[in-house]
Amino acid sequence: MKTVNLTVEEILQINAELVGTEKQSGILTLKMNMLTKFRLSKLYKAISDEISIYEKINVEMFEKYGEQNESGYSIPHFIEEDDNGEKVQKYNPKLKEYFNELNPILKEVKEIEFPEITIEDFKDAETEGYFPLFFEKILAA
Repeated sequence: MKTVNLTVEEILQINAELVGTEKQSGILTLKMNMLTKFRLSKLYKAISDEISIYEKINVEMFEKYGEQNESGYSIPHFIEEDDNGEKVQKYNPKLKEYFNELNPILKEVKEIEFPEITIEDFKDAETEGYFPLFFEKILAA
């Protein structure tokens, strides 16, 4: 087993690289040998616990700083205010408060333990994807 220290922000990025995004398929979708897929799945499980905690806290923060609408809560970037009889758009101070509370959480360092994964494990994998943090933090660990 290997151990790496990652910030919550890095954990979120590695998760996106593993499972994919709207624009790119994830590492877990690549054709590869089953031992590598097993090890990657163990890594995914290890970071999933941290992501669940982050998501729960983030929902609470959206409820605290946001406005409820038909699709849940959102924090508008700008708000309309009356400035001497004129409607003016101003930066939403609640968004700044949200980020002031969120940033320390994103910088929090977590120790993640996972099975050894090497670059050789990907010798037969074909991808056009770009997984910079995975290669920097996980393969180099």
